[in-house]
Amino acid sequence: MSFRAHVNPNGGRPVYELLDDATGATARILPSYGFNLFDLRLPAAGTIRRVVAAREDWEKSPDKPARNGVPILFPYPGRIADAKFSFEGKTYELPPAKPPHAIHGFAHEASWDVVDHSADSNKARLKGRFQISKQAPQFSKCWPADAILEIE
Repeated sequence: MSFRAHVNPNGGRPVYELLDDATGATARILPSYGFNLFDLRLPAAGTIRRVVAAREDWEKSPDKPARNGVPILFPYPGRIADAKFSFEGKTYELPPAKPPHAIHGFAHEASWDVVDHSADSNKARLKGRFQISKQAPQFSKCWPADAILEIE
């Protein structure tokens, strides 16, 4: 098998592409906007089909990650009623994205660190890292821990 991994500069917003030459499968990810997998094409019934999509040219001017691609909803994927919660006796207030509720966490619009981008004979890979205090420090007081998420 032959796998490749490369970066398209995309006007300063690099798009990382992972390719499988044997099957034609491709994945395109935008780490600078939520590590969003916005384009995934897989072989099905003898043809390559787009199975994850964002609006045309989304990577050039990304917005609305919850409606484009596969956003990473961290540290909470759903709604938090009234944008506040208690943990170990302390109350935390979140920004109300859908007033009066908080929704989708802090990571889906943040610029993630790329930890590894490589390919070998077995796979192509992209590994990203999000840490609240680094990628979204404005939310550090909104969460009980300096949460870290790594995705490969």
